[in-house]
Formats: sequence, C-alpha cells, structure tokens
Amino acid sequence: MIFGGIILLVTETTVENWTDITWNQQFISTLSIIAIFCSALTWLVFFLLVRSGEAGRIGSFNFLVPLIAIVISVIFLGETITTKRVFGLVLIIIGIGLVNLKIKSQRNHSNMRG
Repeated sequence: MIFGGIILLVTETTVENWTDITWNQQFISTLSIIAIFCSALTWLVFFLLVRSGEAGRIGSFNFLVPLIAIVISVIFLGETITTKRVFGLVLIIIGIGLVNLKIKSQRNHSNMRG
C-alpha cells in the first residue's frame, strides 16, 4: 500500500497542482468520511470474507476501496462522477477480474494435476 501510495503521489503531482486543494471544512469532512468510514467498512467486509473464503482471491477485492469511496461520496456528499473517475473505476474492476481469473485458472490447473 505504501509503494502504491508513493506511485500515486508522484503521478498526481505531475497531473494536478497542490494549490488546487481548498482546505476548508467541506474538504476536510469529505476526506475524513472517505478515509474513516469507507476504508473501515471495506476492511470489515474484507476480514469477514477472509474468515469464510480463500484469502488470495478475497484479497483482490481490497481494490474496491476507491470504488466504494466514490459511490458513498456521490450518494452522501454530492460529488460528481467524471469521465476520469469512471475510467479509473473500470480499470479497477478489470484488474479484480483478471486477478480472480488467474487464481481460478491456477486452481483448475492444480486440480487437474492432483
């Protein structure tokens, strides 16, 4: 997560300006809600699923955190859905699908050997 965060920080610094952030009460409350509730909810679901399933497969669903955060911020905070966000969410869903297809094909391949 730290490595991914560093890559995102470097990438976003080249695309957006730090001065574009307006540190007001609305921004801080939005950031807090997304960071605390969306992440906490996602981790709770993650640990409940790990308890009942395959950890490697369930782990890929960690990447749903941004998707859940955006959906909740649209519903409760009036955020808008932009083309960039939709593109990013589609990439996340494709990534989760690819990871799960790979795990499924590896499991099927190992079952055929045994």
